Amino acid sequence: MSAGRTRTAVAAPGGHDERGRRFAKGRASERSEEDREGVGIAGDANPTDGRAAVGNSAGAVRDCAPLVATGLRFSYRKAERPTVNDVSLTLQAGEVTAVLGNNGSGKSTLVSLLLGHARAEGGSVVLLGDAIESLGRREVARRGACMRQEAQPSAATVYDEVIVGRKPHLTWGPTQRDHRIAAEAIERLGIAHVAERPCDQLSGGERQKVRLARALAQQPRVLLLDEPTSALDPHAQVEVMSLVTQVAREEGIAVAVVMHDVNLALRFCTRFALVRDGILLSCGDARSVTAQSLQLTYGVPFQVAHVGSVPVAIPLPLGPLDHPGEHDPASAQA
Repeated sequence: MSAGRTRTAVAAPGGHDERGRRFAKGRASERSEEDREGVGIAGDANPTDGRAAVGNSAGAVRDCAPLVATGLRFSYRKAERPTVNDVSLTLQAGEVTAVLGNNGSGKSTLVSLLLGHARAEGGSVVLLGDAIESLGRREVARRGACMRQEAQPSAATVYDEVIVGRKPHLTWGPTQRDHRIAAEAIERLGIAHVAERPCDQLSGGERQKVRLARALAQQPRVLLLDEPTSALDPHAQVEVMSLVTQVAREEGIAVAVVMHDVNLALRFCTRFALVRDGILLSCGDARSVTAQSLQLTYGVPFQVAHVGSVPVAIPLPLGPLDHPGEHDPASAQA
């Protein structure tokens, strides 16, 4: 789709100038009575109490984990073993769970199963109190967002890209409220200065912020991120992960992040799911990330030290007779 057609699809009545004026007003726009009752970027749940809004007819709010996956199984055709094998995982409101493991361990496939983007062969996923198979795609998108790896930068403007996140909530075209939510997400991510610039003219870090802003404009209670810091320099990595943890904490969103950088995960995440060969080896807080658990996950020896209060995982050189996957787990140091 061309940039021009993308703008036409999401522009507010009045064209490009009107859209710019709506963005400039941003959070200064007058809120409706519904907004004053607590609707924010993260949706209709009160972000301070960590509860998830459940989409039933009574509009009730239940105290439950936003996402609970039990016994998930999935295999690709002609695969020698299951890609995801009996994985159970709970995502809690306000917490950031790092999903760690080698390439091909099943991390990204697991994330696809959590919001129904791939169909599990077995097991179940409960999203905000409802079995995910009982929900339509639009309702799932209202409750959860998935930020996947970027294939090719879009030629649409930043603003146009972000307001697409409102699509699950639209009945016709974007309303003033939709434009305000998109503008708030853009401001929250610190990219207001590039709001009218095409995405393919941005740096890698800026594009990741745009994609995160688009996901937040969706107002999810569950947010899944597939390698959001890949190919970014250390400054951009810290910026993106700082924003992710801040939004999770302040909005009460349950976040899962597929990552390769163990130390970046240890610095910013609160829980850690270690995956190898489609099997969830462990899931817990930072205390579960030990030299032994890392060696079991990655097949190389590790040493875990501390810099201040932050644990640091150091992969150790392989000996002349050592090869990945051949270490005896029983001999790994905790």
